[in-house]
Amino acid sequence: MPLVLTMLLGVVLAAVSSAMAIGSATETMIAGSFRDGTALFYAADAAAEFAIDELARSDWSDILDTGGRSTFIDGASPRSGMSDATPGYQVYAYGPFSDMLHRTARGVDPYVIVWLADLTESSHAAASERIAGIRAAAFGPAGGRRSVAVTARLTSSDTGVVVERLSWTEAP
Repeated sequence: MPLVLTMLLGVVLAAVSSAMAIGSATETMIAGSFRDGTALFYAADAAAEFAIDELARSDWSDILDTGGRSTFIDGASPRSGMSDATPGYQVYAYGPFSDMLHRTARGVDPYVIVWLADLTESSHAAASERIAGIRAAAFGPAGGRRSVAVTARLTSSDTGVVVERLSWTEAP
């Protein structure tokens, strides 16, 4: 009888240990996925801000009129099939996030794409200002993707370009 109880206790302890190991591995995967998703979100947000900053320092009116491209371009076209993400938007900037920062990647190095659209006509903006729609997405490991959408008013002034963010949202 003591031998049977000892064996039964061993089986129960093995089952509990296995369940704890599986639970721990699952929690580790969930935490890693959350970490990667957060990194992708911040990369997409930074890519949108990069585009806004670049527009403010360049001939933004010409870029909006001609569909010009950013100085941040990785090759001839984006790697993803997302070149026409939203009607009216055109690819503006794309490449590895670490290249945009001019730093070596640590951990996840998302691939970011920024789309730009001139929304001036639909917003009834003044003659001296333009409304730009900016969508940025970051693509990461295991099919992860996070996106942001920003609407900004660009106005020329004596001191340069004034950028006012009209809306910001996490995009689907």
